[in-house]
Amino acid sequence: MKGYGKRISAWILAILLTVNMISPDVWAETEKSEKQTSDIEISAEAAVEEAKKGDDEGLAAVYEELQERNEEEEEPLSDDELNEVLAHYAQLQKLFEENPDYLGIAVPFFLDKQTEETPLGAIEAVIVDGSDEITLEVLDQTILGMIQSLQAYIQYYGDQLLAVRDQALAALDDDMSDMEKCLVLHDFLANWCEFDVAYLEADELGLDNSNVDGFMKSTVFGALVDRSAVCIGYASAYAYLVQCAFPEIYKNADGTWKTREEIGDDYMIDIAKIKSPERHYFNAVKLDGQWYYVDTNFDDIMVQHKQGVRVESEGNLHHIYFLYSHEKMLKLEYNTDDNIDTAYKELCTDDSYENAWFRTINTPISYDEDNWYFVRGQVDTRKKPAGTYVDKEDQMIARNRKTDEETVLIDYKTGQVKGLDGTELGEDSEILNEYQADLIYNRIYAGLQHTLCLYDGKIYFNMGNKVFCYDMDSVKISLFKEYNQISAKRDPDVRFIGDSFYTTDEDGEDVAFTINDRPLSSLYIDSEGKMIAFLATNYTYGSEEKYSVESKNYRPSYGSFGENRGTDDLFLWCANVKDITDMDHALGSEHEFEKITIKPTCIHKGYEELRCSQCGISQAGSRENDTDKKPHHYVYDEKEETNICTMCGFADREAKEHNYGKPEFVFAYEKADGNVTCQAVFTCTECDNVKKVDCKVKQEMLRESSCGEEGLIRAKASCEFQGESYEKTEVVDIDALGHEDQELQTEFIWSDDKSLCYVHFACDVCGKEWNIQADIKKDIQDATYFEEGKAVYTASCQFEGRTYEDKQSEVIPVKKAEAKLDQNIYRLYTTEKTKAKLISNYEEDGFVSIESSDENVAKVSKYGTITAVSPGTAEITAETKTGEKVEAVVVVKIPKVTLTATSVPLQLKKSTTAIKVKSKIATDEVKKWSSSNSSVAYVSQSGKITAKRTGTAKITVTMKSGATATCTVKVQSSPVRTTKLYVNRTGVTLSMSGTKTFKIVATRYPITSLETITYKSSSTSVATVSKYGTITAKKAGTATITVTCGRVSRKITVTVKK
Repeated sequence: MKGYGKRISAWILAILLTVNMISPDVWAETEKSEKQTSDIEISAEAAVEEAKKGDDEGLAAVYEELQERNEEEEEPLSDDELNEVLAHYAQLQKLFEENPDYLGIAVPFFLDKQTEETPLGAIEAVIVDGSDEITLEVLDQTILGMIQSLQAYIQYYGDQLLAVRDQALAALDDDMSDMEKCLVLHDFLANWCEFDVAYLEADELGLDNSNVDGFMKSTVFGALVDRSAVCIGYASAYAYLVQCAFPEIYKNADGTWKTREEIGDDYMIDIAKIKSPERHYFNAVKLDGQWYYVDTNFDDIMVQHKQGVRVESEGNLHHIYFLYSHEKMLKLEYNTDDNIDTAYKELCTDDSYENAWFRTINTPISYDEDNWYFVRGQVDTRKKPAGTYVDKEDQMIARNRKTDEETVLIDYKTGQVKGLDGTELGEDSEILNEYQADLIYNRIYAGLQHTLCLYDGKIYFNMGNKVFCYDMDSVKISLFKEYNQISAKRDPDVRFIGDSFYTTDEDGEDVAFTINDRPLSSLYIDSEGKMIAFLATNYTYGSEEKYSVESKNYRPSYGSFGENRGTDDLFLWCANVKDITDMDHALGSEHEFEKITIKPTCIHKGYEELRCSQCGISQAGSRENDTDKKPHHYVYDEKEETNICTMCGFADREAKEHNYGKPEFVFAYEKADGNVTCQAVFTCTECDNVKKVDCKVKQEMLRESSCGEEGLIRAKASCEFQGESYEKTEVVDIDALGHEDQELQTEFIWSDDKSLCYVHFACDVCGKEWNIQADIKKDIQDATYFEEGKAVYTASCQFEGRTYEDKQSEVIPVKKAEAKLDQNIYRLYTTEKTKAKLISNYEEDGFVSIESSDENVAKVSKYGTITAVSPGTAEITAETKTGEKVEAVVVVKIPKVTLTATSVPLQLKKSTTAIKVKSKIATDEVKKWSSSNSSVAYVSQSGKITAKRTGTAKITVTMKSGATATCTVKVQSSPVRTTKLYVNRTGVTLSMSGTKTFKIVATRYPITSLETITYKSSSTSVATVSKYGTITAKKAGTATITVTCGRVSRKITVTVKK
């Protein structure tokens, strides 16, 4: 599996260059939104003037870079076109500068000369992988796409972004140090945002990203509004939150934002980048004059990315990448200085936080006004040998926010419990029991994490398959919720299947799988009071079936990030099943309790109790009828070469297979040699598996058998099995002699349809006769489309210890295929293709050969794909596998193509792309553009027409199908004037109690006119009109809207009703 930072450029390119960069509903809402971003229009002349002044170093650098880049272009831009690119960049810069509430202050990374990124290089970095050359025209379109996207985000999602920002800032208090504020924001962002592995790894996962807004995932809007982002989105969001959290640096006394120039070198947050093999963005933050790196993305997805053993979950959050040095970063990433693009190689040197109290905490850190609360292990798993199972010996700890003193509230290994004041309360038996269960769970499931959540003054934490509550006031521990057998469904809206499983009713039609007695891999309570329990499974992406079959025999490895899967892909991205509990309901009194029976497992006892049918909470004191837990039930797994318990998945190479009880002895008399044999049959009490063992037998004849009387033998059998001895004595009957050894006369008598057969037996010794109905078995060899079939009937019967058989047979005729093509006539345009389909009774029928009578008209592949070449008629003839001949006719015609105009004027030295292909067939495409006189009008192969000198030229588009269309271009020295103006309505009725607005759609002709369309109301007290043509009703009455373009105008009568 490839890394998470890979090919960031490729996926942003795919989004920025698509027409559907922003979803239609967002655009629609943007049109209606009263919130408007500021006017960022900057003319090319103004941008050039500002760049040449040099006051804006960033813009000046862009201007210089554009000049240098243009000299290397295969088709250089004109000065006007180059200046337009500069203006668009200036507009993007202005958009950031005028919207700090939504975008923050631009960090120095992309402008600072101490980093490798240039202003244009920063944009190019999100387009290419470094090997492809990107033209300035493509770069310009990318800048425009970013502007449009960010404007839409601000208008449509701006309020949501500010609400999330306020929620994050509300988590801070004045007693926190700067470091603690950064820590809280680190945990907030990591818990709030989910890394979108489905988008970044779409190719690997076989997913389609065409309808996904990938650009958003690289922005603060993706991380904080959509709650789904990639690394650069995390880094952007963390920078934004830190800037908002430290107004003393980033804001003026009146609450307005400072400019980059006003902040100067006082900034405290920036971005850095790992360049290869996969690009990855993270932050640098300054505390007390020292710089440190922070990577919320890697800390958030540690279990999924660095360890690779389980999918990301909110309750699994590491702090390895919070406040670490440049030297530490090189060691963690096995990297070198020249592969890190950062301004802080010489500044991130302080290691005072390398062994800080939060460093080895792998869960979110909760807090109140007195303490920090978290779970921390006592064992460093980074230095353990692979293949061993390590107990981290976790402890629940309260750390005093003022004194930094730590109190171990619960020691999971010993079960010892303390109060917040350090008072020892003794041993808790439930904690000890679940600790023993956890020792087993950790050998079965990867990436399990003890987590705690602070909610309403109580601490909720997971152990084993349970959630417990620690009441800090009463210092009592109680069981909150237990998980036994659960069924899971897949949410089809979640694209990454490993993260898509939720609990559901066991009788539901959408059940994906059902599991029993599973541990929680983590626990989390969100801001809306919903407890999310993540139940561990071994359904993995690494198995061949991909989340369809659970992997077995987990053997962990260990490294820089603790537990990991090493090279064992079978445990890659183990899935969790999410169970969501409404805490308001769970802690309330509106429960509907019903009696349930929990069956014992090999990890937990069975019992009966009352549980709420809605939230699953147990009624206190209702548990009864406990039953002992079962022993493990081991079965040898040949693939894993060890014994694995079929109930829990625990692996033990030394364990005995199955749980066998005492055997059943089966005695038999062997007539051939006159001896008694015996087998001891052992049956597993769990699965009815049977093991048969041959016994040693000692025998004593009690009575010989005769013709009409049975004989008797006393037999004593003994055997050894799984290290135990077993024996039994039994008297065995010997059958009377009967007719077994007599030669009997036999005759098989069949019915005509072979459905009935009797066997007539006659004994020559005693003269007895018997008629026995035989059993009949049919062996049908069906006829095919190539060979005859055959039916064989076998009659058999048992008589006096012997088997008698007779056979009869019949021939089945060859089948007829009746093959034909799906159409008699295929009608195509040149360049079109279609598939000739064979219709046959023979499901596996196909073409042995297929050919066209005229390949100049139509070609056909050996698979039946017909390609139209040129106009005419051809015949398709094919021979099928069944030997039949099929035919059809192909009729080919040339398609038509039209342009958006057949004749247009164009001002000298101006360019237009308005002349486009308006209609064509789907398979056709442009072969070339050409001009009858390039010295008058030059046309590029993208269809861009440039006026060179006055005169007339004919522009021709030639399609690959051979179809052509032309447009006459008349180049004139004067500007192109508007001659016609159309509006979508000449009369509009609005209502103060109903529809208040109407959007004017004005179209000017010729289409090459550049004159501006303006709008004016005769009575703004009745109806106003915006510069974009939106009419808004103000009061009842009548007004006239005048739409003007150049010398042409149209009028629209607006009637406003009450």
